[in-house]
Amino acid sequence: MRVAVHVVVDCLNYKRVVVPKIERLEQVKGELQAKISEVEAELAGSRGTLEPAREGMELLEREYQDLHRQVTEETAKQETAKLVLSRTLRICRPFRLTTP
Repeated sequence: MRVAVHVVVDCLNYKRVVVPKIERLEQVKGELQAKISEVEAELAGSRGTLEPAREGMELLEREYQDLHRQVTEETAKQETAKLVLSRTLRICRPFRLTTP
C-alpha cells in the first residue's frame, strides 16, 4: 500500500511540476513558429527585391568586363601604332628633306 501511495504522490508531483513546463514550452514553441513564419515572409519579400538588384549587378559586371576588354584592345593598338611609328621614323631619318 505504501508503494501505491508513493506512486500516486509522484504522479501528482509530476503533473504539478512537469505539466506547466510542458505547457510553457508549447506556448514558446507556438510563438517561435509564428516568428519563423513572419521572418520567412519577410525573406520572400526581400528575395523579390534582391533579384532585380542581382540582375542589375550582373549587367554592370558584364558592361565593366566589356569596357575593360575594349580598353585592353585599344591600349594594345596604341602600343602597336607607337612601335610602327618609331620604326618608320628610324627608317625615314636618313632621308631628311633639306630645303634650299
